[in-house]
Amino acid sequence: MPQRLSDVALASLMPETLTWDHGRPIDPVRWIGLMGRYDHLIAYTELLWPDFVEYDGCILRADGFCEGQKKGTF
Repeated sequence: MPQRLSDVALASLMPETLTWDHGRPIDPVRWIGLMGRYDHLIAYTELLWPDFVEYDGCILRADGFCEGQKKGTF
């Protein structure tokens, strides 16, 4: 069982790339070049690189933080 993402072939996580060219696989980076959209890349940065705030000694995601919120509620 893989212990890290780097132990897994990226193509195995994207089954579409395995049969892309009439049953032949395509490299994930090349696939992104053909199918990827820059506007989607920009939107994904919100998931991959979110804004954080520091509050009461804790680092929290800024999009879910509200200082007046009761403890233990989301």
